[in-house]
Amino acid sequence: MVSSHSFDAIVIGGGIAGVSVAAFLAEDGVNVGLLEREDSLAYHTSGRSAALLTPYYGPDAMRAFARIGTPFLESPAFACNAPILSDRNTLTLVEEDLAIAIDRPPKSVWLSERECLERVPFLRRGRYIGGIVDTEVASIDVHELHSVFVKALTSRGGKVFRNAPVTQMTQAPSGSWQVSAGTETFQSRTVINAAGAWGDEVAKIAGISPVGLVPKRRTVVVIDASQFSDTKFDDLPFVIVEPDYLYFQPFGIGQLMMSPIDQTPSLPCDAQPDELDMAITVARFEEVSTLKVARIDHSWAGLRTFSPDGNPVIGWEPQKAGFFWIVGQGGYGMFSSPAIGRYAASLVAGSDLPPAYESSGFQFNTLSPERFRLC
Repeated sequence: MVSSHSFDAIVIGGGIAGVSVAAFLAEDGVNVGLLEREDSLAYHTSGRSAALLTPYYGPDAMRAFARIGTPFLESPAFACNAPILSDRNTLTLVEEDLAIAIDRPPKSVWLSERECLERVPFLRRGRYIGGIVDTEVASIDVHELHSVFVKALTSRGGKVFRNAPVTQMTQAPSGSWQVSAGTETFQSRTVINAAGAWGDEVAKIAGISPVGLVPKRRTVVVIDASQFSDTKFDDLPFVIVEPDYLYFQPFGIGQLMMSPIDQTPSLPCDAQPDELDMAITVARFEEVSTLKVARIDHSWAGLRTFSPDGNPVIGWEPQKAGFFWIVGQGGYGMFSSPAIGRYAASLVAGSDLPPAYESSGFQFNTLSPERFRLC
């Protein structure tokens, strides 16, 4: 039997983008229904994030969102059971020919090779002249941040529907949308597309042209310190080997997470690690360290979704009324979610934006999907 539901706004996608905009809409008094295709929220990209707040990395839009959203991450406006942020430094290893050209964060600190070895004892000597420590980075508790938004949504009357893949969308002459998802149908004046890698697929179902999103696979492998003698991982910084070569950081207890920072174009899917990418990860790690990896203890892959110009797509679709985009965060969606969620909700609900948006100096209206409809 098919059940029918009516909402002021329907959000498609239960990752960090979807739950954040839904929570802020609920705060604005909007009756929200959130649809998730899987049986659990944050199953794809959000649940596979490296979980770092890096306010001086990424496109200008993401840097602006990071500055605006950091106060929320430090002290959430919604009920929270545990701190979202914890201390973490990044150490970017620098070869001699990149020492002058590399973009250094404002409060970064230069370390000599000797000082880098003190922090990461198994680094291979003689390859890097030193490293840059970014002191304004923090680790994000992904589960807690996502849960904060979900609880804020549901405590204000919002509803979450799992196992609800969208299969059909039609718009009545009155402008109201009817959405079929799983065994349910939904009516709403507003549909918010926060479907991540599936963003263009959702648009096509609604009869709307895609904006050209490209999901890109990123691979992660985990090794355990037990396979090495006298080696500990727990106190390491987040280490980045430039340019786009490798990163590694502590993971859990006694383990090291590493990635080759791959960006392999992919169809929207439940991304799985590729054997070749896993081998490349280990080979790169062995090139920059003195450790020889005997086994990979765990691995996974996730999708980071990019728009054609690398900036997120946030705004009303000009081709059809009542359809709103919030996609294309390109791997920066976790730390940007408080500011993006608040911005998108204000556009949808017509509520006032906090002064921090105007004072940031960034023209957020340039993120509208309209930029892809003018050519």
